[in-house]
Amino acid sequence: MKLFLIKTIIGLFCLVLLFSCSDSSTDPADNNQENTITDYDCNVYKTVTIGTQVWMAENLRATHYRDGSRIPNVTDNVAWTNLQTGGRCYYDNDSSGYADLYGALYNGYAITDTNLTPKGWHMPTEEDWQILIDYLGGITIAGGKMKEADTVHWKSPNTNADNSSGFLALAAGYRSGNSPCPSVFIREKAYFWTSSLFSSDRAYTICLNHNSAGITKASDQFKWGFSVRCVKD
Repeated sequence: MKLFLIKTIIGLFCLVLLFSCSDSSTDPADNNQENTITDYDCNVYKTVTIGTQVWMAENLRATHYRDGSRIPNVTDNVAWTNLQTGGRCYYDNDSSGYADLYGALYNGYAITDTNLTPKGWHMPTEEDWQILIDYLGGITIAGGKMKEADTVHWKSPNTNADNSSGFLALAAGYRSGNSPCPSVFIREKAYFWTSSLFSSDRAYTICLNHNSAGITKASDQFKWGFSVRCVKD
């Protein structure tokens, strides 16, 4: 009876903690106290104001959508390739070693779900990214102002990286649709999804490189896994 009572108390405490965190993510005013935002999982992210926009200054690492449903962590390559619903993964399938710093890599099905972002925030459109790029001087130099200025999380030479914008982009790499490895190019490339669709199974993407101060735009299939940054509504 004593053991049952203890387990019940612990369970109730966990539920209170969970709802406390999820409630905090539903009020944009609360989320932006002291320049932070909190997601459903109680992850706290730093934010930064760049021009007229407010961005997360860290990659999203949510394991649940805003409605409480779980985003599956898919480690098997075949399962990842065949997935047609939202999923997440991590470099070397090691969430404990990489999630806190680099965040998760999400497939395109996850980023089309409006519940992926905390309330009061949204997946940036291609236009949102272009506003940021233009404010930072254009596509040929904006990447340098967004990248963390070191060669710890970026491979040398990390061209013209000074993080003068405060965006603090890290090279989390990506997961390709049919990669033999869980993910590749960590410390070399930072890929970010936009919410702007190129087709029914492709979205526009933004890429920063270790050997360039510029930014590359492309469109990629939903079965790829990229980082996510959110922007305030």
